[in-house]
Amino acid sequence: MKHLRLISILFVWTGIYWLIKSHGLDKTKTVSKHAALNAKYHGIFAAIEIITTILFVIFMFGWFIPEHSLSFKFSTATIGASFGLVLAAIVPDRPGLQSKIHGAGAYGMALLFLIMQIIFLLEVDSINLTVKTLFITSTIFMIIGWAAALFKVDFYKSHNFAFQVAYLASFDICTLAATYLI
Repeated sequence: MKHLRLISILFVWTGIYWLIKSHGLDKTKTVSKHAALNAKYHGIFAAIEIITTILFVIFMFGWFIPEHSLSFKFSTATIGASFGLVLAAIVPDRPGLQSKIHGAGAYGMALLFLIMQIIFLLEVDSINLTVKTLFITSTIFMIIGWAAALFKVDFYKSHNFAFQVAYLASFDICTLAATYLI
């Protein structure tokens, strides 16, 4: 059960790599916008995201939350983030209503990942200095990412892909650190 998070991370990052190798990288586009360029790629990537989310939920409720004695708040944020991820996976990021629905799911998930990290920092006492430093640094980075997105910083807009990948990777690295280093 403990290794499901590692498996889900490897699975989704392999999917992102495949998507970029198939389309080429446009650094101004998010991962979702890359997938939305083609119905076939969107379908495959949506399936990858849904499988990843299922593994994430099983891991969180089957091992991570009980192992760290995390609260109902953390569990609720996990459910919300998972719902947002599935919504963003199913609805392609295409102009109009689809973009708004997709964005609600994607940004909701991203915000809840940040909230999950903050809750973890506040609720888990047994974090060693290395993991605590990693979590704090990652959380600060995620807050900066939100500020850049909210204030429409030009560098952020021209490097959407890098910001999104770094944001998600920081959350992934923290969950792996909390799994294997505490």
